[in-house]
Amino acid sequence: MMRPNPYMLLISALNFTAADLADNQRGRLSPNQREILLRQVVSSVRGWGLVVAVLGIGGLMFQSMVVIWFAGVMMAAVAALIWLSFQADLANGVRAVDGRVTLQERLPLPFWSPYYLVIGRFRFPVSREIGHGFTRGHSYRVYYISRSRTIVSGEVLR
Repeated sequence: MMRPNPYMLLISALNFTAADLADNQRGRLSPNQREILLRQVVSSVRGWGLVVAVLGIGGLMFQSMVVIWFAGVMMAAVAALIWLSFQADLANGVRAVDGRVTLQERLPLPFWSPYYLVIGRFRFPVSREIGHGFTRGHSYRVYYISRSRTIVSGEVLR
């Protein structure tokens, strides 16, 4: 039985290209990665917007101006925080860390990534698919954006 290529597993799990990796090695996000992150930000704001909209509808149903105002202020605050975090990630560029990788399970809560990928003293929240893109016993260099601790690419070190 053939063993999977650890580099191909990593590319598949993190969904990056050779051009993305080259930009990350220079300390910056590729245009494609910026676009993906922007879509994630918009999706996150939409998700929170749905929660706040339900709260606002509840306020309308009960004719409570306090709840309606609270929902509006909460939505504006959440959108601003998400946008500022995204801008900080863009401004700080891409960083790298390398070493042996371990995968730790997180407390299973809704909306949380189920695992931490641990490299040295750095912990990155990751999905199951990303976690399984790393092969035990191999060392890696991962490229990430610092504020959100999002891994954007990586390479296998032997």
